[in-house]
Amino acid sequence: QLDQYIDSSQFQKDHAAQLDSLLPGTKYYYIITVSDPLGHLFATQLDSFVTSQYDRIPPTIEVYSPHSPTSTSQTPIEIRGKISDSDVLGIDINGIFYHLNTDSTFYAKVALQEGKNQIILTAEDFSRNVTRDTLLVTLDTMPPILLTYSVSSVYAASATISWNTNEPSVGFVTYGPVSGQEDTLKWNYNFSVSHVLSMLNLNPETRYSYFIHISDSLGNSSMLGPYSFITKSANQIKFSIKFDYFGDFAKPIDDILVSVYADGKKADVDTAKEGALNDLDVVFENQCELEWLKVDSISAHSAIHMYDAALTALYSIGRMHLDSLQKIAADVDLNTSISMYDAAQIARFSVGLPVPRSSHVGQWKFLPDSIAIVNPDTSQYKLSITGILLGDVHNDWQPESHLTKNINLADEEWLKQKLSFCKDTLIFTVPLGGINNNAAHLSFFIDMTFSQNEWKFLDYSESGSQSLHIFQNSTDSNLKIGGFATHSINGNSIRLRFV
Repeated sequence: QLDQYIDSSQFQKDHAAQLDSLLPGTKYYYIITVSDPLGHLFATQLDSFVTSQYDRIPPTIEVYSPHSPTSTSQTPIEIRGKISDSDVLGIDINGIFYHLNTDSTFYAKVALQEGKNQIILTAEDFSRNVTRDTLLVTLDTMPPILLTYSVSSVYAASATISWNTNEPSVGFVTYGPVSGQEDTLKWNYNFSVSHVLSMLNLNPETRYSYFIHISDSLGNSSMLGPYSFITKSANQIKFSIKFDYFGDFAKPIDDILVSVYADGKKADVDTAKEGALNDLDVVFENQCELEWLKVDSISAHSAIHMYDAALTALYSIGRMHLDSLQKIAADVDLNTSISMYDAAQIARFSVGLPVPRSSHVGQWKFLPDSIAIVNPDTSQYKLSITGILLGDVHNDWQPESHLTKNINLADEEWLKQKLSFCKDTLIFTVPLGGINNNAAHLSFFIDMTFSQNEWKFLDYSESGSQSLHIFQNSTDSNLKIGGFATHSINGNSIRLRFV
């Protein structure tokens, strides 16, 4: 039943025949017959083959790199992957055929154009099953564009530089008082289109040159500048300080000069004298001196429990974690540290016992950034503010938001008082022992003179292992404070605050 044939009429040595329209999974028999030009015939013996089953499964394209969609600043890019079907000889990438390696993997380099690119991968097996995959790759070789920049809040010792870009970027500013030597660096690590950086510890009446450096997430970067600004005059306020430390071989420290700039950002301490106090620390804090507003929505005695004292005690010995708001609530003596003393005051308050005047447990601390004034009508203002109840550490009530109090327009002084508690605070931290290698100091005396129009003495606090007997007397322009102990005060310190 060999009733089909293929005739090759060309006289040649090598022949091939394509058999079409065969059925899958079928055995076929065949004989090859050949003839020379003189008509001599030769026929092979009967032979057979079996066609494979019909393949309906398309090949799978697995792309190792790049991931899609993606962005890059490099061209060309490398494309790597693998084809799952052994009946595939190669892969078509954007119209170019690439042969597969022996392990069915492929590799290609494809050039990109600036902007969005579509890379189409096509694989076809012997049964003409086709698979296509599309990679989306954006080529970005352009650095961010600086849209706007400005310098604001220029004072004697500080300035603020801000800028905007057309895409999220990080950036930094290099600056210095001499053009060509902009070697001081200030970073902004957050990817954003808006950036603000504050330059601190600047010199007064000085021209500063600066460059803005910006970079996107792909590393495209640029440097813009130089730009410049001039700081304002110093307008210094001077503290003249004299320290007397009494003890074996102790020497007085005279005429230490602290220069405070009017913008409240920098303090210079001149200690280049015999017996200079090298460890004197002078810093600024922008904080709110607490004005306690009565809030009737929560009863302090019903909100503060012995459990709050336990939480505070556990935190003070390192066995409890408190979040930032709970730490504010636990620091009831407002000395910026949390100790067993705070826990004791909370415990006393929770059972109705009196607490020392230094303790503020049961009172409200208001967050300055939450202040808002609204004017619902022409006769009344309303003060809205967020408050934390000191001592309520378990925090199940959460900070009270938008506590409100009606304010009559006629009561203008009340309004001014309530909004005046956010001030720059100048803090002197003075070590009281170990001056000039003397470890036997038993007493100290500090005499400070300052400008009565600019600064006011607020309060003091002490720290250390020895209990000191401290006495102080202050006027509008002078502070005298001293103390003594029966043992060496080496390691103790006193903290003086001015507003």
